[in-house]
Amino acid sequence: MGKFLLLVVLFFSFPANAFQVCECGPEGTPSENFDRAFAVFTGTVEDVFRKFTPDRFEITFKVHKSWKGARNEKIKIYTSGRDAFALIREGLTCGYNFEKNKTYLVYSYRDKNRHGPSFVSYCGGTKPIEQAEQDMEQFPEPIFSFE
Repeated sequence: MGKFLLLVVLFFSFPANAFQVCECGPEGTPSENFDRAFAVFTGTVEDVFRKFTPDRFEITFKVHKSWKGARNEKIKIYTSGRDAFALIREGLTCGYNFEKNKTYLVYSYRDKNRHGPSFVSYCGGTKPIEQAEQDMEQFPEPIFSFE
């Protein structure tokens, strides 16, 4: 009971992002991230929906440009939380915190066999569009543009 009470006190004593504990290895170059990713696109977050468990999220994007994988104007990707709740529930998590109505350059990944849903990691290169110009300069022409 004492450990549980301590966790509850810690959980409510700090802002949600105070326990963001992900540490990434060496950051991949835009070309490396592009090559590893299942999908690479720019898009605006339309919806953030808690899915499966309280710290798993389904993110719906309106796609603007797609270089890989995103072939429709809408795409859903998944991520996990990076806040105190996710830390308490699962230990170290490395999801990405998306904000509704904000635009991002997204690198999403699938397992080695390219099966299952596409996930985004904090360490995978995804970033707000304002920080993505250098990445996009290294890409070929988009395969789809919905602008």
